[in-house]
Amino acid sequence: MMISLKMFSIKTYLHFLVGSFLVVLVCTFGVSSAVAATLAWNIPGAVITQSANGANFYPRVVVDGSGNTTAVWFAQSGSNTVLFSTTRPAGGSWSAPSTLYSLPAGSGTFFGSSDIAVTPSGEVIVVWTSAENNQSIQYVHSVSKPAGGSWTAVENLTSGTSLADAHVAIDANGNASVIWKFQNGQNFVIQSVSKNSGGSWSSVVDLSQAVGIDTDTPRIVIDSSGSSTATWLQYDTTSFVYSIVSASKSLNGSWTGPTVLATSAQGAYHPGIVVAPNGTVTALWTIYGQNGLLLQSADLPQGGSWSSPVTISNPSNSVYEQQMNVNSNGDIVAIWRTYTNSGGGGTVIQSITRTSGASWNTPVNLSIPNPNGAFGPEVVIDSSGNTTATWGIFDQNYNEVAQTSSKPVGGAWETAIDLIGPGQLSGFLHPSIAVNQNGDVVAICNYRDSQGNYILAAFDAILPVSAPTPTPTPSSSGSGSTPSATPSSQPTIAGSETSTPLAYTGFKLNIPLIFIGLVALLFGLSLTSYRIFRKRSLINEKTDVL
Repeated sequence: MMISLKMFSIKTYLHFLVGSFLVVLVCTFGVSSAVAATLAWNIPGAVITQSANGANFYPRVVVDGSGNTTAVWFAQSGSNTVLFSTTRPAGGSWSAPSTLYSLPAGSGTFFGSSDIAVTPSGEVIVVWTSAENNQSIQYVHSVSKPAGGSWTAVENLTSGTSLADAHVAIDANGNASVIWKFQNGQNFVIQSVSKNSGGSWSSVVDLSQAVGIDTDTPRIVIDSSGSSTATWLQYDTTSFVYSIVSASKSLNGSWTGPTVLATSAQGAYHPGIVVAPNGTVTALWTIYGQNGLLLQSADLPQGGSWSSPVTISNPSNSVYEQQMNVNSNGDIVAIWRTYTNSGGGGTVIQSITRTSGASWNTPVNLSIPNPNGAFGPEVVIDSSGNTTATWGIFDQNYNEVAQTSSKPVGGAWETAIDLIGPGQLSGFLHPSIAVNQNGDVVAICNYRDSQGNYILAAFDAILPVSAPTPTPTPSSSGSGSTPSATPSSQPTIAGSETSTPLAYTGFKLNIPLIFIGLVALLFGLSLTSYRIFRKRSLINEKTDVL
């Protein structure tokens, strides 16, 4: 059957044209396969502990492969300063805080940094530093808890006149390494101890040069074979050159290195390190460029050599407080704070991601510029690639406020929301964040309420059960990455708490239907143009005759 143009009026062609355009829209956005997930935060959070006497400092949280959660923190308790712990079984509630270590409060007695790591089976190790006896002696301490068991007695890993920045890593089999810096009277030296699963800690080993080299910011990871890799910053007091360096050891071998990853006469700082399930180690650090501190990255394949550094941040903006995490697929996410002159100027939180085996993406903003400042960013990524970050800002009254944002796999970062609710004042100090095997997130925050109480709270964010389920991954913490990449179970939300949903919406374009819609649109445009041209030609012919 032949179709004649005379069968259709211009009005019909216009209807066809509009319909074709709608077909394109439907094919692009309506018929396409939507990727949606809703992350619902419990706000104002479940109270773990509260006190009118003093703040809770340096909380750290991890979750094991069965979903059991463990948190530790420092706090004032009467006349003592105490390292506390609490646990939450999968699907259960937080336990009452228990004391792991206690120091008499007073001049010259204090806790330093702490770190925590967990295996998928639930073995937990905590390390920390402390100054005692009016600072006349300092320690690196360790305490552990077997899966389903109780905390062991505290062990002194070493003692000296100046010890700081202790970090721990543990593999799925329970092999562990601890790293810290020690002042030997002339320079800061990087030291380490290790132990095999079920064994005892080794003697202390120096990883850096004892004379003429100062060091800082040690971090460590362990891969699935039990091999340890460490990074740190060193400064040559003779040549005045800063370097980011690395050293490695096999499970039962000796430390080799250090290997220099990058050098700068102006400065290089704050290395961080993660290890993927295939054994590839990735390091991040900042180094001075023409306009400020650049963020650089390098990789160490298992059994290979370090790659050349690449710059992954915007050269126009200095990078501070970078953190990094990796999931069971080897996908990596990094986060930091920087300053921008756009949007009125202020501090912003930025992030960058890298799919396993691919190159780094372009950095994106997670927050709007804040003229009063932002701080303390941390980030986790689950096995499906869903990413969640937390950080602190100073509001217009210079109160500290916790904020969070999340990004579904293949999607964009959501608008940031406050975790600290109405009536809750300053005190977002040193956050810690973890993610479980369902993609649910737990963040531990400290704040003060309107009555002046210091509160340590757990904020949980639940993914719907219809979302893809990530697989559990081993934890290798204490490495400059967030010690929380190991999954936990779905956290329990108190009945009095409310949930604030964050809706994620992305689309997978249906290419065949889009093509059909575009063909229909072009066909309609052609028919309409021809019909209008033909009608005008007939009018012109009639005019010429007249």
